[in-house]
Amino acid sequence: MTLTTTPSPFWLRWYDHDHDSRACWYIATTSTFTNSATLPHWQIPAQHSTIYLCTNLSETMFARIIDTGNGVAYGAKFNTSTHGCNMTIKPVGALEMEAGNLISDDPKIQIKQGGTTTPCAFTWDGRGWSYSINRGAAQEYDCVNRPTIQLTTADPTLPITIVDSTHGAGRAAIYHPDPIAVPSATTPPSGTAVGLIDACEIMPGRGEVTLQVAASETATYTLNLFVNRETRLALAPPTGG
Repeated sequence: MTLTTTPSPFWLRWYDHDHDSRACWYIATTSTFTNSATLPHWQIPAQHSTIYLCTNLSETMFARIIDTGNGVAYGAKFNTSTHGCNMTIKPVGALEMEAGNLISDDPKIQIKQGGTTTPCAFTWDGRGWSYSINRGAAQEYDCVNRPTIQLTTADPTLPITIVDSTHGAGRAAIYHPDPIAVPSATTPPSGTAVGLIDACEIMPGRGEVTLQVAASETATYTLNLFVNRETRLALAPPTGG
């Protein structure tokens, strides 16, 4: 099979047939997707490329995109808009991509270095979040105003436990926007975002996972639960190689 190298910009659409196993990414060189094909027919060049992400579903979606050449994990929150969510990256290796409907991304936290270590546990019950700091009493999280929960750690990282009592999530992720590391060619509209994923794990059958998150003086993290399916976009060989 001959692989076509993507130009910049290009468009990725997560197309789902009623949430069944045929869900996959389609890639195109225009926002109308008139020349779309699945990812195995394409490769991305090792140069700065702008990627627009969208979906055919009415739900908000979340994608994790891992550059296998350097291990950097990008995150993207996107919807049906073909001119909305976008990121400009320079891949080093093939991109491993997974996406699914975003169950929730409400809790916001900051983790500062110093003081005592205050591990935190968050629980999703299908309607909202509650949280407990340092194994204290559970508190309801305000998913409307979305306040930032301030945590500290005496160690380089802080354990964040995420519990999904509905057992509906495939992945749990900690994410933060970073316009320097992950710039956008055009400002992503409200309801969409791009950034870096700091930690991400499969949600096991028991519905509980603990993520280690680095302290930061600047980053505001969000907790993301999403249902995932995975695919891969190849890296084009060097010119003349």
